[in-house]
Amino acid sequence: MYDPKRVAERSNSRPIFAIPATKSAFESEVYQSNESVRRFKPELDTIFKDVMPTWYRYGMEAGLNPIAGQIEATTFIGDAVQNAALGKIKVGDAINQIDEQLRFQVEMLSR
Repeated sequence: MYDPKRVAERSNSRPIFAIPATKSAFESEVYQSNESVRRFKPELDTIFKDVMPTWYRYGMEAGLNPIAGQIEATTFIGDAVQNAALGKIKVGDAINQIDEQLRFQVEMLSR
């Protein structure tokens, strides 16, 4: 599961949105050769070296709930973040897309 190549390949499936959690995967040729990673290398280096070691990283500590399951099972957040990072949409549009989808998920689950 933590084989550097596999971790890098998983991160490369969502470049910019997903950053490898391990140093070996982050520094691997598989990850570093990705076109988007090369394009944003200075920013990703800063995030990996200066932010991740000191920032509290969290997941589903409170237990799974329906909205968390929908967020994990869909790609709407990652798609919006990645499209904004790659300049395909404006940041404000990405925020609006995420907000719209979160509201939709909450509405669907409250029915």
